[in-house]
Amino acid sequence: MQGEIRKVAGHSATYAVGVVAGGLGRVFLIPIVARFLSADEYGIVALALAFVSLVGILMDLGLATSLVKFFSEAPDSRSKNRVASTILTSGVVSGLAFGLILLPFGRFFSSFLFQRPDYVHFIYLGLGLALASTLFRVAVGYYQALPAPSRYAAVSVAKGLLGIGAAALFVIYLGWGPAGFLMGMVVPPALLALLLIPGILRGVGLGFDATGLRRFLRFGVPLVPSTFAMWGLTYCDIYLLGRLATLEEVGWYQMAQEICLGMGLIMTAVQLAWPRFIFSHAKERTAPKAFALCADYYTAVLGFAGLALSVFAGEIILVIGSEAYAAAATVIPYLCLATLLFALYGMFASGVQISGRTEFMALTAAGGLIVNVVLNIWMIPRWGMTGAAVASVFSNVAMCVAVLKISGRLYRIPFSAARIGGILILAIALFALSRCAEGLGWLGWVLLAKAAIVFAFPAVVVFGFFSPEERGKMLDFVRDLYYRGG
Repeated sequence: MQGEIRKVAGHSATYAVGVVAGGLGRVFLIPIVARFLSADEYGIVALALAFVSLVGILMDLGLATSLVKFFSEAPDSRSKNRVASTILTSGVVSGLAFGLILLPFGRFFSSFLFQRPDYVHFIYLGLGLALASTLFRVAVGYYQALPAPSRYAAVSVAKGLLGIGAAALFVIYLGWGPAGFLMGMVVPPALLALLLIPGILRGVGLGFDATGLRRFLRFGVPLVPSTFAMWGLTYCDIYLLGRLATLEEVGWYQMAQEICLGMGLIMTAVQLAWPRFIFSHAKERTAPKAFALCADYYTAVLGFAGLALSVFAGEIILVIGSEAYAAAATVIPYLCLATLLFALYGMFASGVQISGRTEFMALTAAGGLIVNVVLNIWMIPRWGMTGAAVASVFSNVAMCVAVLKISGRLYRIPFSAARIGGILILAIALFALSRCAEGLGWLGWVLLAKAAIVFAFPAVVVFGFFSPEERGKMLDFVRDLYYRGG
C-alpha cells in the first residue's frame, strides 16, 4: 500500500504537469483580461462560462467518471476496449444531441442570463465551447482510465499552447473583446477532440455494448444532479452577483477566482488520480488508514498554497493584473478557504464513491446549494462580493459535515478531525498575523514579514502535526516525485 500511495502521488504529479500546462491559457489570459477587457466585460464572460458549465453537465451525463470506474474494473483488455468504445461513442452522440436541442433557445437563454436578447452570440459561442469541452473531457478520460498520465500531460500541454495562441489572436490582435475570449477557449478543445477521438476508437475498436451502457448510465446519471448542485455552488454566486450587484463586481469576483486557480490546479491533479486509487485498493485491510493519511497531506499542501495566495493577494493582482481589478484581492482569502473545504469534501466523499451510492453525493451537494443560495440572497445586497465569498465558505462547511457522516456509515475512513482542523486553524491564524505586517511601512519589510509567515506554515505543520514515521513517509513521497520529475 505504501508503494501504491507513492504511485498515486507520482501520478498526481504527472497529472499536475498536464493540469498546469492545460491551464496556461487561463493563466496567460488573466493579464490579457486585465488590460484588454473592462471589469463589466469580464462579468459578461463570467456569466457565459457559467452557462457553458451547466450545458456541459447535460452533455456529459456522468460518462467521463463512468469510464474511469468501469475501465478499471474490467477483467481483461477486450472488456476494457468495449467499455472505452461504448462510452466514447455515447459521449459524442449525447454532446451533439443536447447541442442541437438547445440551439433554438439561444435568445431565451440570452434574456435570462444577461437580461439582453441581443447577446445571443455569446450563447452560441457557449454551446460550441460546451460541446468541444465535453468531447475533449471524454477523450482525455480514456488516458486517465488507463492510467496514462504522461499522455494526459502531453495532450494538456498542447491544449495550453493552443489556448495561448488563440487568446493572442482573438483578444489582442483582432480585438474581439468578450467574444474573442470565448472563441479562444473554443478552438483548443475542439481541435484536440477531433484529433483524439478517432485515434482512440481505432485503437479500441468500434464495439458497442448496449447492456453495458445501461450499467454505465445507472452509475453516471445519478452523478448529474450532484454535478448540477456543484455547478450551482460554483456559479450561483456569479449569477446572483449579476442580478443583485453589478457586472463590475462580477468581473472582480471572477478575477479573484482565477487567482485561486493555483489551488485548483493542485486539487484537479489529485482528483484525477484519486478515483482509480480508491477503487483499486478499497478492499485492502490497510486502505482506510492510508486514505486518511493522504487527506492529511492533501490538507497541508492546499493549506500552504491557499495561505500564500491569501497573504500576497494584493501584490499578485498588481503584478499580473491592473489597479482596475485591485478590489478582487479582498475576497481571495475567503475563496481560498472555500476551495480547500471543497477539496476536502471530495476526500470525505470517498466512502460514498467506493460503495457506489452516488445518490448521496447529489443529496449533500443539493443541501449545500440551498444553503449557498439562501446566504447569497441575504449577504450580497449587504456586503456585495464579500458576502458571496463568505456564503461559499459556509455552504462548503455544511457539505463537508453532511458527506462525512454519510460516508462514514458506508465505508469508514478514520479522518483526523483534530489534525485537519488544526491545520486549517493554523492557516487562518497565520493569515490574520500577516494583516499586522501591513503596518510595517516599508514595502521590503512588509514582503519579508509576509514571506516568513507563509513559510512558517509548512515548518509548524510538519513538526507539529506529523509523527517522525509520517515525516519519513513524506520524504519518501518527495524523493519519489523528484525522481519521476527527473
